[in-house]
Amino acid sequence: DKITDQFENMLRILVSLVFGFHLVVDVRGNDCPHSWVDGSFVEMGCIMLNANSTMNWEEANMYCNTSHNARLVEIRMPEQLEFLQMELEMLEEHDGKKDWWTSGTDVGREGIWYWASSLSLVQDFVWSSHNSDNGITANCLYLRHYSVSYMGWDNSCSSNLVPICQIK
Repeated sequence: DKITDQFENMLRILVSLVFGFHLVVDVRGNDCPHSWVDGSFVEMGCIMLNANSTMNWEEANMYCNTSHNARLVEIRMPEQLEFLQMELEMLEEHDGKKDWWTSGTDVGREGIWYWASSLSLVQDFVWSSHNSDNGITANCLYLRHYSVSYMGWDNSCSSNLVPICQIK
């Protein structure tokens, strides 16, 4: 049931925090593909953090879609952002600091940020305290590692960052 699933996910996170690694074997056998992170307890489905490949935003969209039948991640609730921040901080210990693409964009709607995967508006809690408007050339939202603990920043879509893919 849902409470058991949430408990098991919280247990996995606790083990990750205490021992500094992810459990390779999920005791409950979740529905996520191998090497994907189960984010269902925060209504995110399955998340893949591909720290090995950098690509521009359009390539990241295509990578998630064609290679994994997924999409770039969207963050709809503060709990989802906190979950991703925790996962990225743990991954940072092994792979170093990286900047991560999301599906957020304001392409064609300057200053009106939306999730390309659903067309829902990006909420304010995603953004760092910096202004989310670096002009008409910064149209893609990424989670920035530098001094802001993986909060949202806008950037040129041609920058090479790593994707976060999502299957809901």
